[in-house]
Amino acid sequence: MGEQGGEFSFQSPQLHSSLAEWALDEYQMLQEGDRVLVCLSGSSSTLCLLHLLRQFCQTRRLKVQLAAVTVGSADSGVDPRALMLYLKELDVPYFYEPLASHESLTDQLMHHARHRQYNVLAMASTLDKLADRFLTSLLHRGELCALQAVQRSEDVSKSHPEGAVRIIRPLLFLREKTFEQFAAAHGLPCRRTMARSGSNTGERSLGELLQQQEQQHPLVYQNIRNALRPILSLRTEASKSAYEMLRSSLNTRE
Repeated sequence: MGEQGGEFSFQSPQLHSSLAEWALDEYQMLQEGDRVLVCLSGSSSTLCLLHLLRQFCQTRRLKVQLAAVTVGSADSGVDPRALMLYLKELDVPYFYEPLASHESLTDQLMHHARHRQYNVLAMASTLDKLADRFLTSLLHRGELCALQAVQRSEDVSKSHPEGAVRIIRPLLFLREKTFEQFAAAHGLPCRRTMARSGSNTGERSLGELLQQQEQQHPLVYQNIRNALRPILSLRTEASKSAYEMLRSSLNTRE
């Protein structure tokens, strides 16, 4: 797939991930009849998420309606025209909305999902973001917090209690660089990759720390992923208590 003069020579790339499929199954993210709104920021991971969900539903013969939305601003680096052309070739409805300054991005996405009667928001949060957020909560606030694989609307926003919308994050166990490599190889219309940064100086320094640790210990992200799996399951396994799940994950060896 290439881009020449704004035109795409279209051939839908095939992207398969056993970890993403495992997460979709393990956390029961999709159900028959769901209307799923994929959040497109223009990054490689968001476009790859769209492809993964399309292929997952086709392979499983799951009747799910997919659409995509971008909430952006003039300086966001997103070209909505390129995304519009690309999603038209995929036959996926696409919406572009301006970023509002008075409301959080998540609240705006929830509002657009409800307004268009989509009951699922699919976000492309990766293992990189999961690790950053967890370490920030642990080191800066003394809390064990992690991005959830599945979140209900009442857990996300109190400002819009009406309408059941759930957030799913199928890419939580996958690295960002995997999608950057795939997007570059297949010419996906992504915005230019920015230098990795967090929402504040603390998150940026933690990201740099993780990169340094990964150079010395290549399995550092895999270890964080394995350690966080019980926390990610806390709200999805009602048959087990939080204590039982955390206790079963503890390694008590000296």
